[in-house]
Amino acid sequence: MTICVEGRVGRLGKVSDGTMIANQLGETANEGWHWLGTKFPMIRIPVFCVMPNHVHAIIYIEDIGRGGLQTAQGFVWKKPLGRIVGAYKTHSTVLINNICGTPGERFWQRNYYERVIRNDRAYEATHNYIEANSANWEKDEYHGPL
Repeated sequence: MTICVEGRVGRLGKVSDGTMIANQLGETANEGWHWLGTKFPMIRIPVFCVMPNHVHAIIYIEDIGRGGLQTAQGFVWKKPLGRIVGAYKTHSTVLINNICGTPGERFWQRNYYERVIRNDRAYEATHNYIEANSANWEKDEYHGPL
């Protein structure tokens, strides 16, 4: 999945010689992926990257028990991807706004781009794309206003 910074403005750092150099906001966005993995034990994030104006990640949602979280009444509830992404965006936005002194300001664009990875070949291609994203920055479709 991909989440873009509001207006696709490069606020998370810069790419220099094919390497992403995160600033304080980029480091905060990066730390958000680690936080997300501790917040939701049913997910794994095998690869992610922070770019100047967007982030990419593969999020694997594991089938826990009968397919989700159970409440006291025994109701099984799956955590939808949108709620997981929303948690990441909310958490990182609060931290970023604290750094910038801009409480309540929107940081990420509304919504996100997702694609279901259906087989090993697609997984490998997506994984490789994310890992090589900074090296291919000049050709990246999200390479926009900086």
